[in-house]
Amino acid sequence: GTVNYIFVSGRYAYLLINNNANTCSSTVNTGCELQIYDISNPSNPLYAGGANLGVAGSGIFISGKYSYISQNFLADNEFTIYDISNPANPVLAGALNLPNSVNSVFISGRYAYLGVQDSTFRIYDISNPYSPTLAASVSVSSAVDSVFISGRYAYLGKLNISGACNSLTSTGCELEVYDVSNPANPVYAGGADNGGSTVETGAMFISGRYLYM
Repeated sequence: GTVNYIFVSGRYAYLLINNNANTCSSTVNTGCELQIYDISNPSNPLYAGGANLGVAGSGIFISGKYSYISQNFLADNEFTIYDISNPANPVLAGALNLPNSVNSVFISGRYAYLGVQDSTFRIYDISNPYSPTLAASVSVSSAVDSVFISGRYAYLGKLNISGACNSLTSTGCELEVYDVSNPANPVYAGGADNGGSTVETGAMFISGRYLYM
């Protein structure tokens, strides 16, 4: 199936695949929307295990022994957390049923930062992965397709929208920046109008003083 997203951590690559109704097990991957590959030998990736998510995932982030997955609204839960300490048998640890699709997820410290289709940016405390709790929710002017955290700032890539975009007004910004030094109280810091082009899911990366999207 089509690969929607990939995340590499240590010796494993974690792939999100289009939904499929076939079998998913430690030896058969045709029905796994989450597929894990051992890439210790990059020239010969080996299937290690997977999970049946029910629908295609839109984003994944690995932190410690957990995978954090964003999914569309057709899922029973739009945000799921799997214990991947045994890659051959990922086990569902926690989940959230949200009012709309979650397009992007980024983990930093004990917080999960979610970009949601209903034009919200949500922050969850995941110190207990079995029971994530909402720390803050910010309404923005359009769907949040991509989230990236760097230092004390959260960078949001959004659906294209018209309007003013400056250090005080974010209505027309396809890129919004928030100070999340206090995750319970994100503060708008600035933004950019990229000419009306949507910042697609996962299409944003920060290195040093530059943001690429």
